[in-house]
Amino acid sequence: FFAFTLPSLFGPLSGYVVDRSRKRSVLRIANLATLLLVCTLFLARGKSDVWLIYVVVLGQGAAYTFLGSASSAMLRALLPDEQLAAANGVRQTANELMRLLSPLAGAGLFSLVGPRAVVGFQLAAYAIAALLLLRLRTAGDVIVRERMHWRAELAAGVRHVWTTLPLRQLVGSIAVVLLVVGFLETISFALVTEGLHRSASYVG
Repeated sequence: FFAFTLPSLFGPLSGYVVDRSRKRSVLRIANLATLLLVCTLFLARGKSDVWLIYVVVLGQGAAYTFLGSASSAMLRALLPDEQLAAANGVRQTANELMRLLSPLAGAGLFSLVGPRAVVGFQLAAYAIAALLLLRLRTAGDVIVRERMHWRAELAAGVRHVWTTLPLRQLVGSIAVVLLVVGFLETISFALVTEGLHRSASYVG
């Protein structure tokens, strides 16, 4: 969880890159790069290779920040303003549905077939996404032109958040909540394995 979430600290940087790039290209590259990275999990043979899982998850977390920024921007290029709310609703519903189904599917595959099936399933998902993006045609891929140096923009954004009381309160409270959520997500595995004496896949 820590390895996956750590790259989100650099979320503003991914947004900066996405704004100045073709969104479809960012989505393709992020999906294909993650596909190649996940392939390395087939090299894992035992406990001594656990570090490889952390590297892959760290890379997935980094790709996720680009995928989130680019897909949001892509919707604006694909749809008129009056359809954006409905599209974002569908997207959010799909994301939450996957959060419900993925642990069940992952734990089921892991328990029944083993870790390689889970890796294969992930590879198929990234491959399908990359192929669909190859077929996507967009006319309004807006690229933001440089207005000021990125350090000046970053400083202006931080200043704005710090000097706007509601934003400062929101950012601070969300940081505390996410810290607690991070502990709870990790502790659940210890409770299940050490307390209930069940396998880790039971959490799914």
